[in-house]
Amino acid sequence: MILLIGEGGQERMSKAILSALQEREEDVIWLDQNTLPVDNTISIRVVDGKLQGRLYLKDKMEIDLDDINGIYTRLSYLQTDLNLNSAQKDFMQAERAIAIELWLEHTDAMVINRIKSQRTNGSKLLQTWIVEQYGFKVPESLLTNDPEKVKEFYEANKKHGIIYKSASGERSMVTKFTEEDFERLVNLKSCPSLFQKIVPGIDIRIHTLASGEVFPTEIRSESSDYRYDSERMLEPIKIPEKVKETCVNLTRDLGLYISGIDTRRSPDGEFYCFEVNPSPAFYWYEAQTGQPISEAVAELLIKGKDFVKKGLVKRKY
Repeated sequence: MILLIGEGGQERMSKAILSALQEREEDVIWLDQNTLPVDNTISIRVVDGKLQGRLYLKDKMEIDLDDINGIYTRLSYLQTDLNLNSAQKDFMQAERAIAIELWLEHTDAMVINRIKSQRTNGSKLLQTWIVEQYGFKVPESLLTNDPEKVKEFYEANKKHGIIYKSASGERSMVTKFTEEDFERLVNLKSCPSLFQKIVPGIDIRIHTLASGEVFPTEIRSESSDYRYDSERMLEPIKIPEKVKETCVNLTRDLGLYISGIDTRRSPDGEFYCFEVNPSPAFYWYEAQTGQPISEAVAELLIKGKDFVKKGLVKRKY
């Protein structure tokens, strides 16, 4: 059995995987995470040193957690219709999340992706150190709350300029730093930020599966952050075999079964890596390029526990 935990509403990725699995007549259940544990319930306990549990679905279906072979999830902040204050909502969020995450971390099933394996994305500077170990080039970076250090960094990189963005895993817009931003540097005292030297070239997002498949997408954009550029152009491309192998090895060693690796190919053909996204919104790219990423993820989930037993995916960081 395969379990897909989606976000409900307009969320498309888990539903695209669901469609691919249904076409293959696989035993699959799609579950809205916001129904846990309201309409649907979960019970977990420790028996003889092993976690055991069951899911009880609102349609009276009962599932032994050990019967689940593969799991896909992108957990987000759980919603509630209950009339609670902010402190009560935060408490409920923590309690609901830990019940799911406890099981996801210790199940024998394939989990795309485990929470602990996603944590390197919580520090973009840490990730640049990791990816450099694998042969990727990385942009010169500065994490600071010292305005003077930013001014020095800006002056040293005037040729192509610098950008700033969040240093953590929180989503932010990549923005080019200009002289008009100098007056805002006083804000750094309370909020350190990440600054990077601009690398000229073409952006390439490489969706990578631990099974060895890669889906590189070239993005042509005039914006510092192509996600917010309505004129962007996306096109599937091929990448050098060495870069493909690097992406696969990096994904596996981060403990991930799928990743979205953000790179840029410089004019001289070098690949710079900015970030490894452990929970990539791949459907956004699939919808614009026709790349069968959902089908590839479905095939990986079908392999489930058998693929896990091969031991190719081992978290090293």
